[in-house]
Amino acid sequence: MEAILSDNDIMKPPTCPVKDCSLPIDIVLRSSDGIELGAHMRNLEHYSEAFPQSGSVEVNSEAEAVTLDETGDVLELMLQFMHLTRQPELAKISFDLLSGLAEAVEKYMIYSAMSMCKLYMGYALKEHPLDVLMYSSKHNYDMMANECAPLTLKYKSETVVRKANEKCLHDSFLLKWFRCRDIHNQAVRTILKADGIYSKKSNGSHHSCGLWDSLKKEVQLESFKFEFATIQDIRDLIDTKSSSVLSCVPCTRAAHEWRSQAKQAVIPVFSDM
Repeated sequence: MEAILSDNDIMKPPTCPVKDCSLPIDIVLRSSDGIELGAHMRNLEHYSEAFPQSGSVEVNSEAEAVTLDETGDVLELMLQFMHLTRQPELAKISFDLLSGLAEAVEKYMIYSAMSMCKLYMGYALKEHPLDVLMYSSKHNYDMMANECAPLTLKYKSETVVRKANEKCLHDSFLLKWFRCRDIHNQAVRTILKADGIYSKKSNGSHHSCGLWDSLKKEVQLESFKFEFATIQDIRDLIDTKSSSVLSCVPCTRAAHEWRSQAKQAVIPVFSDM
């Protein structure tokens, strides 16, 4: 007796992930996790500069799917940007998915999505500074890189090296990051020394009530409690601890000068490294 195949037993052709899309499917994209999505050569040509022009390659119904490096979730969102329809709401997706999409649209030069992904990656820089720094540095978004680079200086060097290797970043990224951190560390050491700042009376003579020296020691000792003290950490410490010298005018002036020196310390600019 001939077996009767159910609908589930019949291999269904891949469909377009865009709701209510009626365009004919003439190419199949297979994700890195094995998901096949129906797509349209004309749309790939129109919205991207990385896919071949329609008609320049021979495509037939028996052709193998084109395998890409991206996951199915990323490709599904990417294809939505390549249709005349509402764009996906990126505010509702996870950062990992956003990051994967941002890299994909840069790779395939999908301009309709690049600016939107850049915008939302910028929104995430405070929570994911290292990932955003690597993304912005790789794609030459200097303003974004300069904004989030100081937030990455607390990361352990082995973490930065590992993630840079995972993302196949050029060695120049690590050179810039280590140079940026070295300059930053030197600025912190200079602030903590407080060279040239003394507690002086109004006539310029040296004042030695001890409050100023105690303030310096307290800030220096507190700075050692940080796994990695940033310029902003030291500024905050000086602001917080300076109340201990308010009873002495000369020491208050010295503390004010120290705060000014700390505020003038230049945070290195990542893109200039």
